[in-house]
Amino acid sequence: MSNCIEAKEAIIAAGAIPVLTTLLTHEVKAIASGAAGAIMALSASIKGKQASIDSPKTIPTLCDIVRRTSDDSPLRTNAAICLRHICEQTEALHLVGARLLRYPSVLGQVLGPAAVSRIIEPYIVEKRDRASVVKVLEALVQDEAGCKAAFDCLNVIPFLFDAAAEDDGCTAVLHQICSNCAPARKYFNSLVQKQPTVPAAVESVFRDLDSLSITSAS
Repeated sequence: MSNCIEAKEAIIAAGAIPVLTTLLTHEVKAIASGAAGAIMALSASIKGKQASIDSPKTIPTLCDIVRRTSDDSPLRTNAAICLRHICEQTEALHLVGARLLRYPSVLGQVLGPAAVSRIIEPYIVEKRDRASVVKVLEALVQDEAGCKAAFDCLNVIPFLFDAAAEDDGCTAVLHQICSNCAPARKYFNSLVQKQPTVPAAVESVFRDLDSLSITSAS
């Protein structure tokens, strides 16, 4: 086992990942897929992840592949696994997030709800690129796991609360999260009750959730 690890580390140190990256766009799909498979194997280690981050074209090329290649191709499958490996490093997670933020379905499919939550949290906290973040949230909150992951984002409820008056998408996302995540609903209710006035869109969500609670109780 140790010999295998040492061999992989030697291959990484010799600059294999940048070389393999050049093959990701090879016109022969089997070669491209094989290169992605090799990066996948190397990027499972910490040194391999870091080498993938340090290689200027690796993350951009892998992101292009998962965006543009058909879902069931071996190349795309290998590229997606590469990204999941590399994104175990926070630095890579945000590099990938910046490239795939405007492709919410791809982002969620490749990285999963917990990683997506970590990607969008800085945007929410800093109130950046709201339109793209709302699109990501819309894709994320389609199920209970996604709603819980969304609520894990720091300030997501205040972010949606403040934007709901101007953005119907925010209202729908707010409703979906609070409908499927009890802690989110509790937080939202307390936030509404602390405000002297609330936007009509937020009031509508509050009343609808309240009626759902009454219906469930009865």
